[in-house]
Amino acid sequence: MRKYIFNNDKALFANLNTDAILFDKESCKYLGLNQSSADILNLIIQGKSQIEMHEFLYEKYNVENSILELQLQNTLEWLLNEEFIHIENS
Repeated sequence: MRKYIFNNDKALFANLNTDAILFDKESCKYLGLNQSSADILNLIIQGKSQIEMHEFLYEKYNVENSILELQLQNTLEWLLNEEFIHIENS
């Protein structure tokens, strides 16, 4: 089973009232996150599985499973490509 791990060496993450930001330590740039991306990153930091992320997001946003899965996959892919997270296989 895949487990996603936040890369503390690469970035800092913070929820600030209604905004969420990632600070890229390498480029020294701040990146604003939309609410669903912030939720996904929070769930990763909490150690949730992809199934648990999907369930949480479905309950919160109540959208079609196909749309939800696409958003989840796109966000995970972006976080992986930017090296803000990595995969730990167990």
